[in-house]
Amino acid sequence: FSFNTEALIAKYFGNYKFALWAAVLFCIVSLISNLIYNMMDRRGERILNLPKAEAEDKIVLSDIKRFKPSFWYVTFLCVTFYSAIFPFTALSTDFFHDKWGLPLKVASSSGFFGQVFSNFAHMFSTAGGTTSIIIFASMVFAPFAGNLVDRVGRRATLMIIGSLVMIPSYLLMGFTHIQPAFPMIILGAAFVLVPAAMWPSVPLIVDPKRVGTAFGLMTMIQNIGLALFPYMNGKLRDVTHGYGASMVMFASLGIVGLVFAILLKIADRKEGGVLEYPGEKKIEPEAA
Repeated sequence: FSFNTEALIAKYFGNYKFALWAAVLFCIVSLISNLIYNMMDRRGERILNLPKAEAEDKIVLSDIKRFKPSFWYVTFLCVTFYSAIFPFTALSTDFFHDKWGLPLKVASSSGFFGQVFSNFAHMFSTAGGTTSIIIFASMVFAPFAGNLVDRVGRRATLMIIGSLVMIPSYLLMGFTHIQPAFPMIILGAAFVLVPAAMWPSVPLIVDPKRVGTAFGLMTMIQNIGLALFPYMNGKLRDVTHGYGASMVMFASLGIVGLVFAILLKIADRKEGGVLEYPGEKKIEPEAA
C-alpha cells in the first residue's frame, strides 16, 4: 500500500509531510491492533486455563555455544537474504524512475481515492507499484508457500532455490534494460519461498529449551545486516553516481546466501535431515 500511495499523498496534499503523517497513522493502527491482540490473548489463556510459558520462551545467552552448525547457517542466510531485499526496496522506486522512466504515480483526474485505485490497477507501470511486487507477492502467496513447506518439507532445498534466483534478478536489473517487473516477480517468488522455509526451520534444528534464545539471536544478527547494508548502498550511490554497483552488492549477497544455504543442506544431512522432512519432525532434545 505504501509504495503505491506515498508519492500520491505527497503530490495530492502538496507536501511530503502528509505522507509521513499517513505512516504515523498506520503505526498507531498497528500499535492499537497489537494491544487488542495482547488483551485477547491474555483473556484466552485465562479462559482455556493454558500453562504459563516454559523455558523455550526465554533468552539465555549461555546457550549460544550449544547451537549446531545448521542454526548458524540459517542465521547467516537470514542476514544476507533480508539485507539484499529491504535495502533494495528502499532505493528501487528511484531506480525504476531514473533508469526506466516509470512514473511515480498514474496520471488521473479523479479524486484522491480514485487515484489510489488507479495506482493499484496499474501497479506494474509505476515505479512504486513495481517496487511493491515483492511485498505484494509475500502478502498473497506466503500462506500457500507455508502450506507447501508443511506438506513437502525440502526446507533447505527451497532456501537454495530462493537464494539462487536472487542473483540473476539483480544483475538483469543492473545491467540490462529488461522490464523490471519480470525480475521483480522472481524476487517476489524468492521472498515467498525463503522466509516460508527459513523461520519454521529454527524450532526443528534447535533444542526446544533454546528456541527463544535462537530466535532472539537470529533477529539481532539480522538487524546488524539491515543497519550496515543500507549505509553501504548509500555510499556506493554517492561514489558511483549510479545503480550498477548496488546491484552487484545485492547479487553478491545472493551468492553468499546461496553458499550458506548449500552448507545448511550439507549440515542438515549430517544432523539427520530434519529440514527435508515434511511435517514437524524435530531433533531429539539435548542433554542438559
